[in-house]
Amino acid sequence: MIYLDTCIVIYLIEPTSQFHVPVKSIMDETVDATFAVSHLTKAEAKVLPLVSGDTEVLSRLENVFATLTDLALPREVFELAASIRAQTRLKMPDALHVACARYHGCTELWTHDSRLAAAAPDLVRPILAQL
Repeated sequence: MIYLDTCIVIYLIEPTSQFHVPVKSIMDETVDATFAVSHLTKAEAKVLPLVSGDTEVLSRLENVFATLTDLALPREVFELAASIRAQTRLKMPDALHVACARYHGCTELWTHDSRLAAAAPDLVRPILAQL
């Protein structure tokens, strides 16, 4: 199972982003993979379209979310996130993404955030690093 950081989801639904095609291509090439997000990912991705009232983007997000596996954020994820934050100094939302992926046994966490990659190099795959 591959956990998608919020930035990857946003790139996936923004066809004008320079990262849209590379993200879509990498996901399409990763056959037999299960992609997952948490409700934290969903909430973060919705903020800007909610602020701007962009119902088209919100609709595209919901369509993408319907194709992804939802991962819960139980108490244990928050406890693990606190430990990760204490060890790495990641901000809490980023520590929660890493903790959620670890707790649910994800094999990778895809992101474009170098801080996550530095904090969890065994888990994080910066899929756009070569661009």
